[in-house]
Amino acid sequence: MQNKISVTNRFYIISILFGVLILGINLLNHYFYRTYAWDYAAYNFAWYDFAHLKSSESPIYWANNMSFFQDHFSFTLIILSPLYWIFTPIFGTYSLLIIQTLFIYWGSWAVYKLVKLKTGSETSSIFALILYFITYGRFASLITDCNIEIILSSLVPVFLYYFEKKKFLISTLIFAFILLGRENMPLWFIFIGIFLLINHKKDSQKRKYSIIYIFISIIYFILIFKVFIPLTHNSERPFSLFNYSALGKNPFEALITILTKPGKAFSMLFVNQLPDAKYNFVKAEFYYVYLLSGGFLLFFRPKYLLLFIPIIAQKMYNDAPTRWSIESYYSIEIVTLLPVAVFLILHDIKFKKINEIKSQKIKLSLGIAVLLISAIITVLKLNIKHREIKNYPIQKNVFYNSKMYRSNLDIKKLNKYLEIIPDTSKVSATGAIASHLAFRPYIYYFPRVDNAEYIILLQDNKIFRYTKQKALKKINNYVFNNDFNIIVNDYPILILKKDKNFIKPERFFCDCEKTSADKLSFIHKNQIFQNADLQNNETAYSGKYSIKLDRNNKLGLSTEINNISVGKHIRVSVMKKGEGGALVCSATNPKKLYFMSTETEKKYPNGWEKLELNIIVDKKLKDKTLKFYVWKNSDSDSAIFFDNLEILVK
Repeated sequence: MQNKISVTNRFYIISILFGVLILGINLLNHYFYRTYAWDYAAYNFAWYDFAHLKSSESPIYWANNMSFFQDHFSFTLIILSPLYWIFTPIFGTYSLLIIQTLFIYWGSWAVYKLVKLKTGSETSSIFALILYFITYGRFASLITDCNIEIILSSLVPVFLYYFEKKKFLISTLIFAFILLGRENMPLWFIFIGIFLLINHKKDSQKRKYSIIYIFISIIYFILIFKVFIPLTHNSERPFSLFNYSALGKNPFEALITILTKPGKAFSMLFVNQLPDAKYNFVKAEFYYVYLLSGGFLLFFRPKYLLLFIPIIAQKMYNDAPTRWSIESYYSIEIVTLLPVAVFLILHDIKFKKINEIKSQKIKLSLGIAVLLISAIITVLKLNIKHREIKNYPIQKNVFYNSKMYRSNLDIKKLNKYLEIIPDTSKVSATGAIASHLAFRPYIYYFPRVDNAEYIILLQDNKIFRYTKQKALKKINNYVFNNDFNIIVNDYPILILKKDKNFIKPERFFCDCEKTSADKLSFIHKNQIFQNADLQNNETAYSGKYSIKLDRNNKLGLSTEINNISVGKHIRVSVMKKGEGGALVCSATNPKKLYFMSTETEKKYPNGWEKLELNIIVDKKLKDKTLKFYVWKNSDSDSAIFFDNLEILVK
């Protein structure tokens, strides 16, 4: 009895320890505003929408008229929608993170119980449980915050456990839940069904259910891609998740390619199919990480490979290198089932000419080695320096780094500002904010704004797929927009509200027309612009004059603006004619702040071009001064003309 209690305690101690770690990482990321709009804000909005008995177009996506089903054909959040009314009154936007962790925990219980059922070994079941939690992909998956694939994969060991127990009603209900969860699940279950059929060829009842699961999976897979997914198409957003262009345009073309060109199909599992050589070792990294984490044992019982073939093929044939990699949730299915396979195989291996005691010692040593190596790999690969793809910040999941446990934001202040926003208002927000405000009818992922009444930005966050200058331009488009006023500007927090009473920015302007008495500077409303001695009447964008820069006079229209504080938004533009030339904004110490633009914003038929700079002052300037000027940034003999320098400050 005492031993039984201690066994139970070991399971709960391990599960609770890792469960708290996993949940803690997710909750901290959300608390510190590190969760992403894609996927967490999209999931939160869809869950809210389904719970209110609606299936709206998802405003989180940048594409108009795009529904949640066009991201993934999944009914998971619909099935889970009743839980919205139970969890969100208590946990708010943290709810799905908690629910996901409960599914992970359920999966850990099933791994433990399944291995114990099949081997009768407490050691094997505990080892499998530990491997389930410590494999690198478990922590890599936390990068994505919440993902349906994580939930569904966690249920596969649960399905297998109840199947082995011959509790077919429960296993069938779980099978249905998984199948309805995502468009790739039927393909995986075809192979899982084949594995079960081979594994239980002498058990007529299990054999019958295996065939049923295979048949249903095939039919549903065909229906998804031939009937259901086409129903979600619209002219603006066709379904785009079949990203296997090297194999064909759809799953059926891909199947033909695999069958008719097996050599090509096999090589693509290991070789970079893209022209960019920097991805040459991404696939190799995946294989050695998971082979060393126990995957090598699959070759001792090849039937277990059936559980992983569709997952690996789905990864390696994809067009995106990130999917080949060990990053994100793209290995979570392997993480979930590998512990089961490893310790069932290890228990089943027979060592010839070795007695039972020595055999058990070897198996124990191998099991311990797998756990140690897997743990070492996890710690090593969590360090971004040791990964082939370095897309994700260490703050998201590196639990042994102190950066994960702190934020540069004043969280209490940010939360207080967000209380300003009415629950029913239409909001556009940067990604980290969007997931906190997604329980509402309209929530857009900035820079999508549409009919939003509020724009809420963390200005130090990168905008996905945008360069820094392009992102600053998007922000300034609304700061200087006549429809919005700033109601909070506490860098990096910016909140804009739609308001007809637009507060105009400060404007500093030089049209190169009016000079001082000594002809050394231009004057406009008490603002002085230097280098009026370069005034020229050869050409002008407006009026009679511009300034002319050449190899002997490279700087012009220099001016300074004082009282510049952190959070100020600045838009600078100038008209230019001629090859080359740059528009510059700099602090007195350029190391503190320096912006330069040489790219043409707009071209005009008369040969003039517009240069533009967008700036947000993100550092405290010692003298609170910024310099602005135009510059001939080459030694060529050709001249450049500049006119109409405009500086807007708000």
